[in-house]
Amino acid sequence: MRCIFLIILLLLHFSNVLGQPVANYINKDYSTHKLAKSLPLSASQEICDNNLDDDNNGLTDGNDFACYFNSGSGCDKSTIVWGCTSAGDLIWVDIETGIEHLVGRTDHYMSDLTWAANGKLYGVAGIIWEIDPNTAAIRPLPPIPDGYLGGNAMTADGLGNLYLSAVMPSSNRSYIIRLNIETWKVCTIADITAANIFSAGDLSFLNGNLYLASGSMEGNKIAKIDVQTGRIDPITVVNPSTGGYYGLINGGDNYFYASDNDKIFRIDPNTMTAEPSPVYTFTHPYTYLNGLASYSETCNGAKCTAWAKIYSSSLPPYCKNIQLNLQADTSCNIGLGTYTWTLPGGAITHDSKLTTSNEGMYYLKYQTSPTCMAEDSFFVQYQPVPEVSLGRDTSLCETETLTLQVPMTGSYLWQDGSNKNSFRVDKAGLYWVKFTANGCSVSDSVHIAYNPLPLINLGSDTVICSDQTVLLNATGSGIVSYRWQDASNQSTYLATGEGKFSVTVTDNNGCIAKDSVVVSTKPLPTFTLGNDTTLCEQESLPLSLSLINASYQWSAGNTSSSYTITKAGLYWVDVSQNGCVKRDSIFVGYSPLPRIKLGRDTTLCEGSSLLLDASYTNASYQWQDKTISSSLLVTKPGLYYVSVNADGCIASDSIRIFYKSKPKFSLGRDTTWCNESEVVLSPMVNNANYLWQDGSTAHSYIVRDSGRYSVTIWNECGSMSDDIYFRKGICSLHLPNAFTPNYDGLNDLFRVKDASFIKVFRMNIYNRWGKLVFTTSDPYKGWNGMYQNMSQPAGTYIWQINLTTKDGEKLSRAGSVVLIR
Repeated sequence: MRCIFLIILLLLHFSNVLGQPVANYINKDYSTHKLAKSLPLSASQEICDNNLDDDNNGLTDGNDFACYFNSGSGCDKSTIVWGCTSAGDLIWVDIETGIEHLVGRTDHYMSDLTWAANGKLYGVAGIIWEIDPNTAAIRPLPPIPDGYLGGNAMTADGLGNLYLSAVMPSSNRSYIIRLNIETWKVCTIADITAANIFSAGDLSFLNGNLYLASGSMEGNKIAKIDVQTGRIDPITVVNPSTGGYYGLINGGDNYFYASDNDKIFRIDPNTMTAEPSPVYTFTHPYTYLNGLASYSETCNGAKCTAWAKIYSSSLPPYCKNIQLNLQADTSCNIGLGTYTWTLPGGAITHDSKLTTSNEGMYYLKYQTSPTCMAEDSFFVQYQPVPEVSLGRDTSLCETETLTLQVPMTGSYLWQDGSNKNSFRVDKAGLYWVKFTANGCSVSDSVHIAYNPLPLINLGSDTVICSDQTVLLNATGSGIVSYRWQDASNQSTYLATGEGKFSVTVTDNNGCIAKDSVVVSTKPLPTFTLGNDTTLCEQESLPLSLSLINASYQWSAGNTSSSYTITKAGLYWVDVSQNGCVKRDSIFVGYSPLPRIKLGRDTTLCEGSSLLLDASYTNASYQWQDKTISSSLLVTKPGLYYVSVNADGCIASDSIRIFYKSKPKFSLGRDTTWCNESEVVLSPMVNNANYLWQDGSTAHSYIVRDSGRYSVTIWNECGSMSDDIYFRKGICSLHLPNAFTPNYDGLNDLFRVKDASFIKVFRMNIYNRWGKLVFTTSDPYKGWNGMYQNMSQPAGTYIWQINLTTKDGEKLSRAGSVVLIR
């Protein structure tokens, strides 16, 4: 039961955070509500310490906000508790006398509020708002710097700072931040997302520590936060009355006061035990407290907020070949302070940063006042740096390789990203390796140059006619010697027959290159284009030759190995193979195709027929149904075609026959008439004429009253009539209690079943955490179970509907629906 209660509270609370009303506050108006103990306001100024209520607002001397910070230390016990409600009301109550006062309703509801040391009342709802405690009027302040959005918890210290929960939308993480009211500077105090907790709705100071009313997966928590170190210690509340308190203050009496809906409970901070009975229960109707405020909180704020952290210029391990820079980060301080570094050996320096190459512990003290300082330390330990050498720069001949090696234990990173202990060089360039051992790295490089091989090219292997010769030439720049396959040493060689001929050359760099060529002899090409022939009209004759190492020249001018004949004539081709050429030719004649036409596609009425005639002289026939007569009688729809063969030449044609019937439709069974809606009768018969009972001829008819309605529809093939009777009925709001968005066409959407009586409409749907997952102002639209293009999980969702009927009646409804997958 406690888990269910916690979930319900969280849903209601996060609905408030998102700016959505909960079901209890729909259509509620407090403007005329009078509390039994409410007091009239006066424009008189309160005079402090005269024991009189000078301005007649129910608050006297130190209890009046006009005197909160005007005298004394401001640390007196206060029985006045200020609150902001989920309806947007600003109220206060004296928990000892029971006097309640409704100040007014803010134009923008607040998630939490606090009194600040400057005597002003502030609220948070995305941004910070200044609130007039006399009237509840609000004024927006500039956006919170650094991209933060204000959350649902806020308090103040006595040093002019606001402390609040905030969200960084870019990372979707929640933090506790400090905002200086005068400079509007932000400092991040703690990461509450990292602590696996969330803000339930209020912050409060007690004895210099910050406390957050929070929640977690482990149950009800109040988190203790050190504002100097950011440490978070979640403490479970003993005997809580709720799954999560939303308002939290201290009243200057060393007790916490926390709100649960309309009740205030006292909590002992020493044992974090909640008293079983409420200290106070509001009489203000439907009070759901988002947050509490008490001016005495500021004197319990942190008196020392100094903050310092040492950062290094690099991450460990620290190597002796790298100089280390230590930087003191004190950006999150108010005003300036002094730095005191204590170096290894005891030396002192007062700079904000230092450069060192010495091992040992470095201490930093950052002092912002005689009684306030922050401390941090940093330990430096250096690792030895290994030695590595890739050798001297060198030159190789093209195609030679060189293996670079580092024969030591560690990790390796070569210039190409590889990580083995050796690298094979096969091209010119700068090669380097980064060697790492014990976390320390050292690099070395070597430049490898390549001399090109002598340029030699005897040409491609070739085929010649048997009586031809080939002169092979190996002459090249820088070549000093030649050696052919038969040991001859001239720069040229005459090949007089078949065989493989090769030469080895050496240049003045000592680089060697080789090349060879194969010479073959071939007879004339062997091929034929075939016999002369006759084709049918529109036929073609593809000719294709596939001789090895051959080229072609056709009579039409193209040079491919194939040619397609499409008209009568004499055709020839020259084939060149191995330098030898042969020609062949062919004559092609053409016969005409039979002429046949079955006509255009056509539409017949039911019961009609059509005779298709394909007659042609000295021809044979084949229809789609395998019949062989020259004609075919059509009695049903379909695709009909015929092939006609005349002297071996075949032509075909087709025709599609459609059949059209007289109109067939139904207006439906007699039905109940809802006098607040309209019904459209639409028989959905295309390409036809309409005649309704009142003589109208439109394809649809709008029914606006009960009675009998009829229509006659006709086309060229016949006509049909039908009627329907509408009886008077009643309209109401109907919605399903479950839906299954599986796209099977059944119950895929959650929506109003009959929206015809609706004029103005708004529907919102929330998930179990109070997040708005769907909204629409169209009563005919529904939710398909998606949010931001993602399927939502199965479970229960809360819906809320506000509508105005066509008669002007306003209705508000809320409920739940189960999404089933």
